[in-house]
Amino acid sequence: MSRWPFFVSLLWVPVAATAAEVPVDRQAMLIARVLSYDANQPARVADGLKALVLHDASDPSSLTLARDISKVLESTTVSGVAIVARSASYSSASALESLVGRDTFDFIYVCDGLEGAIPSIVSVANKLRVPTFAGRSKYVELGVAVGIVPDAKKSRLVVHLAQAKSQGMMLSASVLGLAKVIR
Repeated sequence: MSRWPFFVSLLWVPVAATAAEVPVDRQAMLIARVLSYDANQPARVADGLKALVLHDASDPSSLTLARDISKVLESTTVSGVAIVARSASYSSASALESLVGRDTFDFIYVCDGLEGAIPSIVSVANKLRVPTFAGRSKYVELGVAVGIVPDAKKSRLVVHLAQAKSQGMMLSASVLGLAKVIR
């Protein structure tokens, strides 16, 4: 059975008109779908799939998002492989590099409240070739590889193509055809 129709249907799930972001359950499903269409993903899942959820410890909404997206990611699979999520507060690029290098995370989800840290997060992700995701299009403009954002009344993928490649992703043309691509 083809996964393609299901993937397309996820993009057209209505988003509440007043929502500031795509609900975390839809973000998690779309993250899983994008990862399943990444040709380099099978090499990452040999020992399971680990997600690092970065948040701002001083921002209550960032902490709430980190808790919620971590919980939903843990109930999500990518091509039959379960995701294990760990939440961590962002403090510095060197601390992030040490954490990601030591615990070998397969992708990073960047929560709200970290806009000023995006360049440092992206630099570490590029160096260690770890894909980044977020729920804000502004974060993708700043270098996060993939965003799952609201667009009118539906979910929308936004892909920063150069960053996705720098972070070790090789996304299929079919995914890129559905996304707003930043070159």
